[in-house]
Amino acid sequence: MSEIDTQIAKPKARLTQSAVPALELLRWFAWTPRFTTALEWREWISNKELPDESIFVGEATPAIDFIPIAMRKKLSQLTKVSLHVAHHCLTAEERLSMATIFASRHGESAITAELLDSIAKDEPLSPMGFSRSVHNTASGLFGIIERNQAPTTALAAGDESFAAGLIETALQIASDSSATPRLLVYADERIPVSFQSYVKEPPVLYGAAFLFGPSTNNHTSKIFADASVPVAFPHALSFLFKYLRLQNGSFNC
Repeated sequence: MSEIDTQIAKPKARLTQSAVPALELLRWFAWTPRFTTALEWREWISNKELPDESIFVGEATPAIDFIPIAMRKKLSQLTKVSLHVAHHCLTAEERLSMATIFASRHGESAITAELLDSIAKDEPLSPMGFSRSVHNTASGLFGIIERNQAPTTALAAGDESFAAGLIETALQIASDSSATPRLLVYADERIPVSFQSYVKEPPVLYGAAFLFGPSTNNHTSKIFADASVPVAFPHALSFLFKYLRLQNGSFNC
């Protein structure tokens, strides 16, 4: 049994079909250090089996050439991945006005660990590091880089952070009289070694963006109703796999 297989995250509560408004997945984009193209994700889905932890092993870094050079230098891996998947999941027009939800369990853990180390050593804190250690770093920079002034939400809910993001997305769409789509972005980065013993999930770098709109079918709710099934993979990628399998391989990318 692999390391990821033994670190199974079990949702604490079952979400019933009636509890979550139905959504339609209009488009998605996902990234890991190994899977960086649509073809690689299609091959993963066609295998009909969850891959092992090797999909997180690689030297690739997210392409962020759409970000001004002056802004790239101080970005964390988490922010780079978040902005990368968000940018590539939307069209140029959508980037200007799409309301967004950014979710992450640990947020800017690497930068936060550096700040804590500085405090322990009685060293001055980096103003730049402090300003980018907040949980809404990626959502704020998305608005600046894409010139997007639409509402944005940043949230964390422990090991239920992806589920919380999905619920927030569904409720925002359901409460919007025009039922405008929402972009849900989920990302996490490798947890600093000194904190890895305190978390259950594998310390891996990945990100996924999902463009959701209202739907009359219950595909999303069916996945929620099946939430009691142990998930042996990061929740966002498990959701993507289950959704695409439910769609019999028919998807947009």
